[in-house]
Amino acid sequence: MKVRISSIALQQIIDRAAAAPAAEICGLLFGKVGIVERAVACPNVASDPARAFEIDPACLITAYRGMRESGARVVGHYHSHPTGSAEP
Repeated sequence: MKVRISSIALQQIIDRAAAAPAAEICGLLFGKVGIVERAVACPNVASDPARAFEIDPACLITAYRGMRESGARVVGHYHSHPTGSAEP
């Protein structure tokens, strides 16, 4: 399945990764099946954020509560690989 991502959401992810190149950044993706409309940055609470990611549970809880209120759907997550290759 092909997935489309809005240019605004993609740029937000790129900008956040560029601002913290040594850390594994992470966040949630909102939209509908096959379409990412919005990206929301979340704190990385992993014990070693330079090598791993763990989305802050508070961010997840807030997102899922928001889904019930707004109808927006979490369709995935993102994270960077600061020491890996720059490929999807």
